Amino acid sequence: MKLAFIGGGNMAQALIAGLHQKSFDTRNITVVEPDTDKRAWLSARYGVSASPTLADAASSEVIVLAIKP
Repeated sequence: MKLAFIGGGNMAQALIAGLHQKSFDTRNITVVEPDTDKRAWLSARYGVSASPTLADAASSEVIVLAIKP
C-alpha cells in the first residue's frame, strides 16, 4: 500500500514511527512537507520519500492530512 502524508510535523512523525515499528515498508510512504530540513530528517530517519509538492502524493492509495486545522 502506498501512503502519503500531507504535512511532516508531530502527527505525521508519530504515525510514521508507529508504522515503522510494525515493520511497514516506509519506502512506500511519501511526505509532502515544505520545510527542507524536516524533509531531509524524515528521509534519513525513516527512509520515506519527502517532497515539497502535492503532485508527488497523487499516486498514493491513501492520503493522510497531518496538518493543523
